[in-house]
Parts: sequence; C-alpha cells; structure tokens
Amino acid sequence: MKKRCLIFLLFLPVALFADSFYSSRGLGLVNYFSSSRSVGMGGASMAVRERMSLNPINPAAIHIDGLTSISADYQFESVDSESREGKVNTRDGRPAGFKFVVPLYYQLNLITSLTPLQSSKYTLALKNSDSELDYERKVVGHGGISSGNFGVVYHFGKRLSVAGLLNFYFGTHNEEWKTDFTSTFYVDGTDEITSHFRGVGGSAAIFYQLSSNFGLGAVYKSGTTLNVETKTTLDSNYDTPVSALSVKYPDAVGAGFAWKVRKVLMAGDFYLQRWSNYRVAGIDSEKLKTFWHAGGGIEYNDTENVFAPYRRRMFYRLGAYMAQLSMQTVSGEAINEHFISAGVGLPFHGNRGRIDLAIEIGQRGDLESGFFKETIARFSGTISASELWFHRPVR
Repeated sequence: MKKRCLIFLLFLPVALFADSFYSSRGLGLVNYFSSSRSVGMGGASMAVRERMSLNPINPAAIHIDGLTSISADYQFESVDSESREGKVNTRDGRPAGFKFVVPLYYQLNLITSLTPLQSSKYTLALKNSDSELDYERKVVGHGGISSGNFGVVYHFGKRLSVAGLLNFYFGTHNEEWKTDFTSTFYVDGTDEITSHFRGVGGSAAIFYQLSSNFGLGAVYKSGTTLNVETKTTLDSNYDTPVSALSVKYPDAVGAGFAWKVRKVLMAGDFYLQRWSNYRVAGIDSEKLKTFWHAGGGIEYNDTENVFAPYRRRMFYRLGAYMAQLSMQTVSGEAINEHFISAGVGLPFHGNRGRIDLAIEIGQRGDLESGFFKETIARFSGTISASELWFHRPVR
C-alpha cells in the first residue's frame, strides 16, 4: 500500500493511459450501484419499494410478495480521458452484482447478494529521454473489492420493514512496474505486487411507508478492518516474503425518499462514506475526503395490468446525480462528477420478470483544478425474475 502512495508522487505530472487515473488512489473508485432501474433515476433507490427491485443499497426496501426472486446486473462503460499531455479512450465491461431473495415465510425473507464496492484500473507512464539513457516506466494496476452479503428482511405489516446483513469483504489488487529501455545494452524489467484483502462487517436498514404514496428509507454500513497480504515478485523471479498489514475500511450512511403521484414516481437519495477515516496500519497514508452521492429522478408507468398493451406496461425513467470522489487534487480541492441518466423497463409476460436498461453520460474531474478530465458513457442492464419455488402466502 505504501508503494501505491509512491506511484501518485512519481507519475502525477505526466500523461495518462488508463481507464481512470482517479482509481489509482486509496482502494479505487467507489461503486455506488443498486440496479439499472435505480441508474435510470439518477441512482435513487433508498426508499423505492417494488417487487422486481432487489435493492442492495437498502435491503429493507425489498418486498418480494412471497415469491423467490433473483436478479443479475452488468455494466459497460467508455471513458475518454484527457490530460494536458493528450487524450485516450478506453472501454470496459463487467458484472455489477447478483441478488437472490427467498421467502422463509411471507414476513421474513432471506437475502444473499454479491456486490462490487471498489474498482481500480489504470496505467501510468513516465518517459525519460536524454543523451545517455532513454527509457519508459509504466505502472499497470487493476483489481477491486467486493462484498458477499447474507441476511434477512422482516416486514412489520405493510408500513415498516427492517433488515440486517453480514458483509464479507474480499478482493485482489495487482500492480506491475515495468521499465522498458530503448538501448539494447540494458535489460527490460518487470516487478509485480499482488495484494489480497478480506474482512467482515455488517449493515442495518429501515424502510417506512408514511402513506400509500410516500416512503422513507435509511441504511447504515459499519466500517471494518481489512486484513491485507501482499506479495512482491521481482523481475529475477524472486518472491519476497509475504507482508501483512491492516486497512481500516470506512463506514457509510444514507437516506432517501420516494413519492408516487398517480403514474409518476419521484425519488431522491443521499449517501456518504467517510474516506477521511481510511487508515493503513493505523496511519493516515493518503489525503482522502468523504465520498458522497446525491441523486434523484422520475419513473413513469402507465399500468401494471398484465392484459394491457405492452407499451403501456413499460417503464420510462430520467434522472441526474452529483458525487464527490474520495480523493482530492494536490492543492486539496474536491473532485466531483456529474451525470444525467435515462432508462427503460421491459416487463416479461405476466409481469413475473423484467429487463431494466439505462444509460449515463457525465464528466469526472476537470483540467483547471486537477490534472485529468474524464468524459464517461456508461450502459447498465439488469435482468430480474420471480417464481413460485418457495412461495409463502400471507398469514
């Protein structure tokens, strides 16, 4: 982890050849993702309760009406990165989550899910050219942290729901340090650093339906201590002894509302994670800020009548959000991102499932206060389905 701090100092003033320079800081970029339905509404999901929305941000908002439900998510993004040295485009696709909810009985549901939390993918390069020695140094990094979640949600009638989960954190980060010489008198070299993370935390959530068309939701995720084991393989194929240290992963809190007026649902969320509390072996190793995300949007659905024409059963969504990243510029200024989004929901026959699609377009950082500006187009897709596998009727 100390070497990752050194990377930032060595390569700060030079060109970027990467998916995101900002993912080289701390444990990477925070993945704030609930579902593609939520994405289409600017990320709002904290208080949105609907049978086909299996919500990993606020599990208390999950209500499957006694049906076994499953969903899987996927994301693809294109990033145009720009620095004062030039521009580059990168593209990447990846799974974005998996949820499986089983009714133990109607009021009590068992929740299991897999959620990406941090992502890191970058290439930083420095070229040296003089009369004596020409070479290029590159640092290529990729990896991330995910959580496997296991818990329950209990419904106290139709208005109040609470949920509690255990979160099992795991992940790997790999970094290659390459030196390429122009002269044949020198031998190119590559050193590799691999770190494995693991830890256990918990989260608690609540959903309350104030009236038939207005709901509130809130969640708290505890921080945890991640155990990190790092192995360094030198170019000579010599493995250094595995080093172990601890990383303090910060806690998070969020709240939101959802208000339905006839056929239109309006929702908004606010979520923050205190990355200023991030520590490596008890030491504040990097200047990080509190991550926060504020977003909202609307959804229109004409009818859920299974016998209505298909276009009337479709969902249409618009939204926007703003977020402050967990890292800051060298001068201490905040780095923000701004996105607009749109989405559509395509229900299956009988409304037993749905495909949700969304697109986001936005910008991260700028060239005036920082060294990099990233223009991002991101596509999200979620497929959800429910069956009578373990149906539990109302008692």
